[in-house]
Amino acid sequence: MENMFYSDTPHDATKASRPASKAHHNPRILLARQGFIARHLAAHRLRKHGYEVNSVTTGEAVLEALHQSDYDVLLMDVEFPDVNGILASRHIRECWREKAPRIVGRSRSPFPEDHQKIKNEGGMDVCVSRTTRDEDIAGLIKDWSRQQRPSQGSS
Repeated sequence: MENMFYSDTPHDATKASRPASKAHHNPRILLARQGFIARHLAAHRLRKHGYEVNSVTTGEAVLEALHQSDYDVLLMDVEFPDVNGILASRHIRECWREKAPRIVGRSRSPFPEDHQKIKNEGGMDVCVSRTTRDEDIAGLIKDWSRQQRPSQGSS
């Protein structure tokens, strides 16, 4: 697994070999959280909004999951002991490029300036506090699902 994380090779060929996502579908979410209870509660709340949710518990597992399947959104704790969210996010942006999922980082910090710094350093779409309600994140995902990604604009 360590080789995959530090690889300089884009994973476009791997992604291209899997079936493309449906044009109109409920977003697929990869939920990366350490705490058992928090992870299961968040997955349950997101599923109530109609989202397909798969969950993992480590930064390394995030990268493995992205190699196995396409996701529209990655909702991930920033503070993982193995591969932190900033490094994982950078790697995802570099290797998956325009095929990368939208990335929502969740930080222990309550300070918006920390969230902005984490977002910028990791190339995330958004970084929020862990105290942000899952319903608020579901609303953000709903708004995103109504929009086309900038890289998916009309040709």
